[in-house]
Amino acid sequence: MKKTEVAREVADALHVAELSIDTAISDAKAALARATAARSELGMTGTLGDAGIAKATAAIAALEEARANMVEGHQEGYRILQLLNIRGVGLGQTYREASLPSDERQVA
Repeated sequence: MKKTEVAREVADALHVAELSIDTAISDAKAALARATAARSELGMTGTLGDAGIAKATAAIAALEEARANMVEGHQEGYRILQLLNIRGVGLGQTYREASLPSDERQVA
């Protein structure tokens, strides 16, 4: 397998992982918002459930940190591509393009 194809597969996998983390962040925030609203709907005191909300908030922060680390890793990958003189790898692909088989991607 050519170096370019291997690099493209790594970049594609990183894009998919970043999208997965984005989805998890969005889902976790929606769940937290619903849990917070449920307290009011159920007539619960404002402090009841605080420990759970704090844990969910910490989980969201961890996901956001994971996303930032994934992006930094992606940037490091780009630096490695330059060091290895590998060209033609689209690190800026859309997530949809990253999920397509390589023969269906548009070549810039």
